[in-house]
Amino acid sequence: MAAARRIKTLLTVNIVVFVGIILFSVYCRLQERSPELVQIVRSADRRLRGRPHAKGLGGLSERESILQRLDHLEEVVYSQLNGLAKPMGLVEGPGGLGQGGMAATLRDDSHESETKYEEYGYNAQLSDRISLDRSIPDYRPKKTPAMIGCSFVVNREYFGEIGLLDPGMEVYGGENIELGMRVWQCGGSMEVLPCSRVAHIERTKKPYNNDIDYYAKRNALRAAEVWMDDFKSHVYMAWNIPMTNPGVDFGDVSERLALRQRLQCRSFKWYLENVYPEMRVYNNTITYGEVRNSKASGYCLDQGAEDDDKAILYPCHGMSSQLVRYSSEGLLQLGPLGSTAFLPDSKCLIDDGKGRTPTLKKCEDVLRPAQRLWDFTQNGPIISRNTGRCLEVEMSKDANFGLRLVVQRCSGQKWMIRNWIKHGRH
Repeated sequence: MAAARRIKTLLTVNIVVFVGIILFSVYCRLQERSPELVQIVRSADRRLRGRPHAKGLGGLSERESILQRLDHLEEVVYSQLNGLAKPMGLVEGPGGLGQGGMAATLRDDSHESETKYEEYGYNAQLSDRISLDRSIPDYRPKKTPAMIGCSFVVNREYFGEIGLLDPGMEVYGGENIELGMRVWQCGGSMEVLPCSRVAHIERTKKPYNNDIDYYAKRNALRAAEVWMDDFKSHVYMAWNIPMTNPGVDFGDVSERLALRQRLQCRSFKWYLENVYPEMRVYNNTITYGEVRNSKASGYCLDQGAEDDDKAILYPCHGMSSQLVRYSSEGLLQLGPLGSTAFLPDSKCLIDDGKGRTPTLKKCEDVLRPAQRLWDFTQNGPIISRNTGRCLEVEMSKDANFGLRLVVQRCSGQKWMIRNWIKHGRH
């Protein structure tokens, strides 16, 4: 046993030493190459300023020099760290090649293989990236709505002109998504460069305040208030909080709003149509939030288990499983918002008339549209347009918490929902 322990200890030490040697070698080579990178970028910047017709990083030769240097860095970092790397992003001002949506080719290569591309959208809470399924050759840059916040290249002067990173963001989350909205809406462009990689080994535990969700929420609301116009309601819905008095202090945004006005930035509607058409839009929402019944104080309508397709009553907790949306069409949907058109959306509450138990189904899978439609007014009944029956609560010893959801002849039960939206026109 003692011999086995010694062998295990020696093996561990050898592995640690080997990894240390590799990392030190990478560091040394980067130190040798970094002055060249700075020199090339600075010389490119000087040449750029000498051209009165050039804007941002629009000059092709400057752009190519940067991309070539990043390609050399890929040889050092990406190859030697065995693929533990993430793609670089490129942010450009007006005139950048990414703005027109045409991919710029890094090398002559007629072979184009279909792969999932490393472009990023984001969830409805603006708290996390999601991969977009845009299949293109993997060696060409392509415009992207957002990217990771830790590795991108941008002209320093242009970056200052558009306001750098928002200094009002706190602790963690949202700055990369806010930057994507701002760059695109204010005339620039954002691309991912798949052939240029940066090593990024994430820590198992982030050294931030334990309440990361609070800061992710706070920063998301801040970005929404500045850049999303009437679509900001989507972020409040996604977090299942009211638009008035949300209980989150996202700080003073007056300077960022003034920046947007000074830069004469486009609307968020333009951004959705031209940059992020995959994002789901919920502008038909009349009201949203927790839904409570007059006979069950402290309990809310809940989507229940995802694989059960049965709505339930559950102690109110305000999270996304208790997010209910009522649309102008009459749909009553339960569960978290679908962030993009190719991800599942929240399900519709159904009364098919065959039993007393309401069910949940994908809205598009309901054969008879009337089965998914309801009439609902605040502090009033919820009535199925298909059967005329009401969604109500009955006491049952066999049900969780002694409460069961049923559809039955209306008996006067009342329902209340938390938040209402006043829409502008889009």
